[in-house]
Amino acid sequence: MNHRTPYKPQVEYYDEQTVIINGVQYQRVEEQKPQTLERIITECMIGYNNTVIVELMERILDRVEVEFFPKLGSIEPPLYSDGWEDCLKEMKGRLRE
Repeated sequence: MNHRTPYKPQVEYYDEQTVIINGVQYQRVEEQKPQTLERIITECMIGYNNTVIVELMERILDRVEVEFFPKLGSIEPPLYSDGWEDCLKEMKGRLRE
């Protein structure tokens, strides 16, 4: 009779971000948030004068939304507009966090 014991990996918890399995260290990897125009403006402001002027950022984002994106439902014919509407929603979603 051949009795095999199931293989149990040796797991050690190093910290909340790291685990060691059979001597190999694994680090938790989190997916990056998509880059937004808001984040780009914030980085530029911080790089320029080490501060973020929220009112200025909101004004820039509002103008981009109004002046660069057409209103939803303004494109004809309807078959073409379905994909266009989805695209506009995605792009507007990438303006702000």
